[in-house]
Amino acid sequence: MLHLVDESIEAFLRAVVPLGSQEIDVAFNAPNREWSAQLNRPTVNIFLWDIARSTNRMESGFQRGMVNGVASESWVPTPVEFRYLVTAWTADHSDEHQLLGQLLRTLLGAYVLPTEYMAGELSELPEPTITTPTTKDRVQTDLWKALDGQLKPGIEITLTLDIPTGTPRPLAAPTEEFGIGVDNLASTDDLSRTRMVAGEVRDPAAPGITVIGPRGTTRINEAGNFLIKASAGDQLTIELDSPITVTVPESGGIRITP
Repeated sequence: MLHLVDESIEAFLRAVVPLGSQEIDVAFNAPNREWSAQLNRPTVNIFLWDIARSTNRMESGFQRGMVNGVASESWVPTPVEFRYLVTAWTADHSDEHQLLGQLLRTLLGAYVLPTEYMAGELSELPEPTITTPTTKDRVQTDLWKALDGQLKPGIEITLTLDIPTGTPRPLAAPTEEFGIGVDNLASTDDLSRTRMVAGEVRDPAAPGITVIGPRGTTRINEAGNFLIKASAGDQLTIELDSPITVTVPESGGIRITP
């Protein structure tokens, strides 16, 4: 992929600066003394000196899309920064500064690398951004020392490209129909006969008294009434001072008069 990034930058600069292929060479070599000694005509050097994940546009998670007509998901692309040092090399300093100025004007006016200049598979990706770093982020002269080269003015650019990561995986087929079913919860006679049974106890002492049944308990309210879950034949106990036991009828409620 790196060679495609290089080819894309070269195609952009040759077209926009412009840099005629008959007059000016473009190289990606490390601009050290050995390399510069072999130059015999004007050359623009575009040296890739750093690659790192961008911290400005960090994202995580999955994204969904169509791959060959199939709904799929994949990790969101990873933004990667490619940092280049662009320098001009000519036999005359005046020509060198003129060429460097043309490069500077083009790069300062560029915000993205247009798709039309993107090489190969990169043309299918979002257009990468082009930025020039501020003074505090610039390359130090130590880079030139590491290259064993003569210190020269250069233009630093950062190209940020969203690179797909991982292989898309197909999602489940979309739901085209659905059904609703109902279970028969009243599958036994016992459940089918359970109901809320109302009762009335005509006793001044009844309010607040507990009514106990095999399926739960309740209390008698201030009006002397209660409501309890029960089935026909269940025994209910009203815990008065002298407890009363009654049988739940097949239908209707319960009335107790002590």
